Amino acid sequence: MRKHPTLRSGGMASSVDRTKVTPFLLKVFWDYGKHHEVEALVSDDTSHFPQLHAYVWADSTLGEIAQAMAQLEPFADKDSAGYLHVCSLRRISDDRYGRFRFRYAGSVTLDSESCEFRRPLAACDIAPGDILDIAIIKETKFTKATSTTRK
Repeated sequence: MRKHPTLRSGGMASSVDRTKVTPFLLKVFWDYGKHHEVEALVSDDTSHFPQLHAYVWADSTLGEIAQAMAQLEPFADKDSAGYLHVCSLRRISDDRYGRFRFRYAGSVTLDSESCEFRRPLAACDIAPGDILDIAIIKETKFTKATSTTRK
């Protein structure tokens, strides 16, 4: 297991002085309705997948990553009225034996700031060299039932 002193502080992210700490490169891939196969993302030819290469710090949040991805891939179209887009995120990293494994990192929606929206990357154990895989899932919005009174 790789250790990075500025990224791992007991599983919780501390505030990072962004003027003194160098950011690391995070590769982000996404697809609609499903996650990618791990083997496809760790291969040499990933040019045909939609992707974002972003320099991030350990205190960057899952919500910030999802918002950056949404700027490149506007998935709110005319057919999505009444739907909520949920971004399911998982981390892909290598283990001590050189095999690539995935681990669930969280799920965020761009409409609301949930706890996972504000969850820092360090709390998800995301470190330099890891890959973030996002599945964009379209779900129906819950609507409040309106009460009607009879006369």
